[in-house]
Amino acid sequence: MKTRHIAVVLLSLISGLCVSCVHVSSRPALAWKVIDIQPHQVYTVLHRWDYDCCRVDIEVTNQTTQEVYVDWHKDETAFQADGRWGSLGISALLPYLGPSESRTFPLYLPQQAETFRVLMYYKPSSSHYYDKLLIEGKVPRSQRMRGSETSPAPAVGVTFLYLTNEVASTNVEGVFLITNKLNTYVYIWRSEIQDATQSDWALLIRRFHAPGMIDPHEQFLFQTWVPNRGGLYRLELHTSSDEDGPASEFFSQAFRVSAGPPMKQQDFPVYHGPTPTH
Repeated sequence: MKTRHIAVVLLSLISGLCVSCVHVSSRPALAWKVIDIQPHQVYTVLHRWDYDCCRVDIEVTNQTTQEVYVDWHKDETAFQADGRWGSLGISALLPYLGPSESRTFPLYLPQQAETFRVLMYYKPSSSHYYDKLLIEGKVPRSQRMRGSETSPAPAVGVTFLYLTNEVASTNVEGVFLITNKLNTYVYIWRSEIQDATQSDWALLIRRFHAPGMIDPHEQFLFQTWVPNRGGLYRLELHTSSDEDGPASEFFSQAFRVSAGPPMKQQDFPVYHGPTPTH
C-alpha cells in the first residue's frame, strides 16, 4: 500500500513537470511593445527625404535565457494609408538579442501612415526552426495631422539676396544666403544656375565642389556667377548628408537681373573649372 502511494505521488509530480514544460515551451521567445510615437522633421522614408515623417520606437524583449537570432534578410515592413498597404523596404532592424535582453529600434513612417506592421523571423540558439514575430500598431491621428498643418520647410535654405559686380571684370555675381537647418553636416557637391522656360528650368552653368561642406545649423554667404541681364533665374544646390541619405536638391527663389531678354547657354563661354574627382 505504501509503495502504491509513493508511485502515485511520483506520477503526479512527473505529470506536473510535463504540464509545466509544455506551458514554458508554448510561451513566445520574444515580446514587444511600442515605447513612443512622435513626429520627426527630416528622415529618409521610401528612399527619399521626408520633411514631416513619424518615428515609432519599438522595444523587443528576449524572454528566454538563450540567444535569439533574427533572419534579417526576411524582415518585412509596411504601412497603411487610405486603406492601402505599401512596403517600407526596411530590414536589419534587430539582428540579435542576448539572453533576457531588451532592445529598442526606430521605425520611420511617412506622415500619411495610419497603421504600421513589422514581421520578423527568429529562432532561439537551441532551435532549428524559425518562428514569426508580428509587430503592428496604429499612428494616432494627432501625430499624422501635425505635419500636414503647415507646408514642409526645406532642410537647406537657399535665399537670393542681391547682385554685385566682380572686381576688374564686367561679370555679375549673385550673393545667396545658405542655411543648413539639419543637425548633421551637409556636403554641397554641385551648384547650377538655371533659367526659366515656358514649362520648366534649363541649365545655364554648372560648377562642382562649391561651396563644399556646411556645418550643422550653419549660415553663410555664397557668391557665384549669374547672367548680367534678363531673368528669371534660380540657383540649384545638389547635396548629400553624413547620414548616407539620398542626394537632394534645394532651390533659391526665382530672381531677375534686369529688364530685357534673358541669357541662354550659348550666350557665354563654357566654364572650364576643375574636373570633379571621385
